[in-house]
Amino acid sequence: ARRMGREERYRKEMMEVAGGGRSAGSSMSSIRVASYQNLVEVGSQSEVVGSFEAIVESLRSGLTVADRVYRLKKYERTFVGSDAARRLIAAGFATSVADAVALGNQLAQRRYFVDVSLEGDDALRFENGYKLYRFTQDDRILKIRDILPAGTEFASVEAKFLETVPMRDRRQGLHVHRCAFMGIEAVSVIIKLGFAQSRADATRVCQGLMDSGCFVTAGSHAGHFSDSVQLYKVFPKAKDFSGISEVSSPFTPRVAVRS
Repeated sequence: ARRMGREERYRKEMMEVAGGGRSAGSSMSSIRVASYQNLVEVGSQSEVVGSFEAIVESLRSGLTVADRVYRLKKYERTFVGSDAARRLIAAGFATSVADAVALGNQLAQRRYFVDVSLEGDDALRFENGYKLYRFTQDDRILKIRDILPAGTEFASVEAKFLETVPMRDRRQGLHVHRCAFMGIEAVSVIIKLGFAQSRADATRVCQGLMDSGCFVTAGSHAGHFSDSVQLYKVFPKAKDFSGISEVSSPFTPRVAVRS
């Protein structure tokens, strides 16, 4: 009974953090890294993923991401390991440097960020020191620059994409998603705008847009973009939907909501 009580408490507190019910500092100050390990063992996969993503969001909001030099080489969009360790402690996700390092290693092993100076499994290790790391989202964005025309700013790609992609109410199962678009439409728009020459490259660009927070999977927290009839929705902050009208599209499925 005592073991189940602890497990249920871990699950409840972690879900509250992930869902925003309580601040990280108030709910996690007494929980050590072992709590995360216990959760992995007893919680559902969605609970575990949600908890780690809440921690990563806290890191992203509290760390300075900038271009830095390490061993005479410049690395773009990085943060410092010691800063991340301090942030984990300040936010209440760890109670000591050792706990912060252990938690940082768990995040790295799950590929939420990587060591920019190393490759392979060595890049999935976290240290409390002047080691440079890059969030996976930022890493993906940088990797699509070779696809974009020379001199193209990522912000320009995002803005033109939002102006062009056809959005309308779409039905998925029993649920209607307002102002949604399909993956195949997004890929076609990227090619039409001249940001990619092939559907494979356009899919990579769309993944970069998704990683940057431009849009999300409709009705899901999945972070993988697919060149398919999967529905996606733009974040409200990225586009004002007031007064938006339905846009016709050759890809619109027959189950689309009738006006």
